[in-house]
Amino acid sequence: YATSHSLDHELARQLNPNGDAPLVLSVGTSSTNVKDLLSYSAAGVPFPAVVNPATVYGGLAGLLVNGAAERDYLVQRGQSILDAVRDDLESYQRQNMSSSDQRRVQAWLDVLRDAERGTTTVACDESMVGVAAADVEKASQTSDMAGAFTLGLDTMIRLMALSLLCDANRSLVLTFSGYVIFDWDGIHQTRDHDALAHRTGDFSVGGQCYPGVLDALRQIDDWYAGKFAELVGLLDQLPEGDGTLLDNTATMWLQEFSDGGVMNLNNMPIVIAGSAGRRRGSGAGPVASGPRAAAL
Repeated sequence: YATSHSLDHELARQLNPNGDAPLVLSVGTSSTNVKDLLSYSAAGVPFPAVVNPATVYGGLAGLLVNGAAERDYLVQRGQSILDAVRDDLESYQRQNMSSSDQRRVQAWLDVLRDAERGTTTVACDESMVGVAAADVEKASQTSDMAGAFTLGLDTMIRLMALSLLCDANRSLVLTFSGYVIFDWDGIHQTRDHDALAHRTGDFSVGGQCYPGVLDALRQIDDWYAGKFAELVGLLDQLPEGDGTLLDNTATMWLQEFSDGGVMNLNNMPIVIAGSAGRRRGSGAGPVASGPRAAAL
C-alpha cells in the first residue's frame, strides 16, 4: 500500500475550493486488490473508485441547469440578479435614510451591475457534453465488460467534462480494469491485456513471445489513445472564460509500465494536454477561476 496520500488528493486539497476529495472513476470494476489501487486518501488508506455513471451524475444534482440557483438561471438568460429581488429592493429604497446611506446603496447596485456585465457565464448544462439522464441510466445498467468499455466509458468521459464544466471537482482520475480481454470496437483478442503486456500471453515473465503480440498491443494502445483524444477534444469544445475547458486543465494520460514484459518505467510515455489556466501561445495569466487536473 502507498505510504502517503496520492497526487490526486494533493491536487484536490490545493485546487478544490473546499479541499474536497478528488473524483476517482473506474471503467469496468472497482477492485480492492493492491495491484489495482491508484488513489489513496492517506498512508495505507485506499480511496474507492466510482464505477456507476449514475452515481457521478447524481453527484451533480443541484448544479445542472434544471436545478440551478435562481441567480444562475437569471444570469444565463441575460437578466440581472436584482430582478429576482426587485420588489424587496424598491421597498428598502423607500425607507427613510440619509443621503449618505442612499449613496452607499446606489454604489452597491452599480458594483453589482458592473460585475454582472463583466462575467461570462456558461450554463452547467448536460446537453453541452451530449449526455442526458436516459443515457446515464442505460450506461449504468451495462453488466458486461464490453458495455462498460464502450457505452460506459463514453458516458464517463462526458460526465468528467460535465463535472469540470460545473466546477464540481477540479481533480479527476479515470482508471481502467486490468486483466481485460479486448473484444469490441473492431478489436478481437483472445488473451487479456495484462497477459499480452507480458508478451507471453500469460502471467509469466520471460519466455516465448505470444504470436502477433506486438500488433495486439498496438491495437489496444491505439484504442486508448483514441479515448484520450475524445476527452481532450470534448474539453476543447466547451467554452470557459476567454477560452475553453482545455485551456484551464492539464489532462494527463499515463500507463502502469513502459514495458510490461520486464515491468520497468524506462522512457515511459506520458501525454499532457491543456494549458492549466494559461492562454495557449500567449503566456498570459489565468483565464478562469483556477486550473483543473484530469488523469486517464
